[in-house]
Amino acid sequence: MTTTTARPERFVAQVNFNGTLPSQRPDLGSCWLWTGAGTGNGYGKFWVFPRMVPAHRYAYEFCVGPIPEGLEIDHLCRVRNCVNPDHLEPVTHRENILRGETIMAKNAAQTHCKNGHPFDEANTYHYRGFRHCRECRRQHKRLSRSAATLTPAQREALERTADKLVDYEAHHVTAPLGVMRDTMQALVTAGLLVRRLQLGTAVYSLTDAGRAEAL
Repeated sequence: MTTTTARPERFVAQVNFNGTLPSQRPDLGSCWLWTGAGTGNGYGKFWVFPRMVPAHRYAYEFCVGPIPEGLEIDHLCRVRNCVNPDHLEPVTHRENILRGETIMAKNAAQTHCKNGHPFDEANTYHYRGFRHCRECRRQHKRLSRSAATLTPAQREALERTADKLVDYEAHHVTAPLGVMRDTMQALVTAGLLVRRLQLGTAVYSLTDAGRAEAL
């Protein structure tokens, strides 16, 4: 994009230089808010013959210089209509996505899986562009093998306790210790290996043989 075909004063006339401090990065100083035309997702746009261009890209090129080939502008302040060049940084597309608030960015920020296992090099594998936990996969396989040998009574016990936990989760409350102990006992009876359960002040782990051992 070139800035030579647009008059800078026309751009400046559509900038509010008295914006507020960005809530996520107040250390950057006040935002310069674009008041002209905008896109549906909150970014500003500015006419530079023969087309509309992103207002923040124009601001960066005019005040700082050309954007390096293959890079795009990221808002450090997370304010999409800000055109303060001090709040703008050229980054790769991947880096821009990971810094954002998308599902991909949130997943990338996680250091542990939902069951508390670390997303480190030894415990992580990638499938279809997403990270997965090796330990969870191993436990799932063990559970699947054990579940195939459950008696009808064991299955019924597991289903009852699982229903209780699902009901508590649906109401966004923590299950009472009694329900948690019932769940653990049902799993002990079934002889399954599951992740650690926090019960009061003790942490229990179910062994391969189905024994509950305090850690």
